[in-house]
Amino acid sequence: MVGGSGPIELVHVDGHADLGMGDLSWVDVIRHVAKPLADLHHPKRATEGMNLGSWLAYALAAELVSDLTYVYPAAHGDDLPPLYFPGGDREAGYIEMKAYTRAGLPMNGSVADYHELYTLAPDVTLPLVPFRMITLDDYALAAPFSAGLLLYPYQQDVRGALEKQESC
Repeated sequence: MVGGSGPIELVHVDGHADLGMGDLSWVDVIRHVAKPLADLHHPKRATEGMNLGSWLAYALAAELVSDLTYVYPAAHGDDLPPLYFPGGDREAGYIEMKAYTRAGLPMNGSVADYHELYTLAPDVTLPLVPFRMITLDDYALAAPFSAGLLLYPYQQDVRGALEKQESC
């Protein structure tokens, strides 16, 4: 299925993708995808969990995002974790959040573990989320935004921020 199941079409304007490149949050995220919905509201925090550099991976894992456009300044945009793309292909046009839950998998956080995982079939996959990248200079909004949202994950979880936005 294409076109993630979430309620948000997100335009993420940032110098970083906020998908967790460079920290160990990926280990938690690939376990997080397979958790029951009730457990998705309060993920682990800090460098081995949701943080300012990985919050978007958690929003995708919680199926909150149906479409993602990443708008980045020139000379940025190279921080996309291959694990979150079909076959590790960052130019596939989709993000594929997946979980590896079976015993014995290499998930200690090492680079070797990471690269071995995306050669293996996942145990759970979520619907593909359409994904585009474009530089800030080339981005042109096709229609006005219906809402703007600034998230700061340490103060509230992603779903809580969305519920506040909906009540406004």
